[in-house]
Amino acid sequence: DAAPSITIEDVSIGEGNGGQRTAVFRLHLSAPSGKLVKVSYATGVGTATAGTDYDAVSATQIAFTTGQTVTLARVLINGDTLNEENETFKVNLSGAINATIGDNQAIGTILNDDPAPSISINDVNISEDNSGTKNLKFTVSLSAPSAKTISVNYTTADGVARSTTDDG
Repeated sequence: DAAPSITIEDVSIGEGNGGQRTAVFRLHLSAPSGKLVKVSYATGVGTATAGTDYDAVSATQIAFTTGQTVTLARVLINGDTLNEENETFKVNLSGAINATIGDNQAIGTILNDDPAPSISINDVNISEDNSGTKNLKFTVSLSAPSAKTISVNYTTADGVARSTTDDG
């Protein structure tokens, strides 16, 4: 009989706000085998950062015992509270024993679950002199850090002061 083939499924997992979660990748054997089947897996580069977003895995051998058609590869995901894009990493298969590799790579997607920060601006007061101009300095703040570029448009609006007589 021909050797069975190994494939691996992609995984998506929410990152969480702290601690670690486990991304579980299912490996499938195309048919049960009367032999012990082994394969190695290791993480690979994507948009996520090893050591920060997930724990890198160096070549680790796992097995399908006799008659088994599913086994699991695991990668630890590190939670955070930083608003960021969804990030990816790869899980690569190699070195199959008593099988072939039909699909040698899976994509792990770490789903951002942190809300976008809110933007606020402070109030300022300034004393008016009899001549000349003065600048008002407003502080614009985010409620939390963000890995995304945050921008905001602003404009002035008439209140008690009028833009044609009081504002520059």
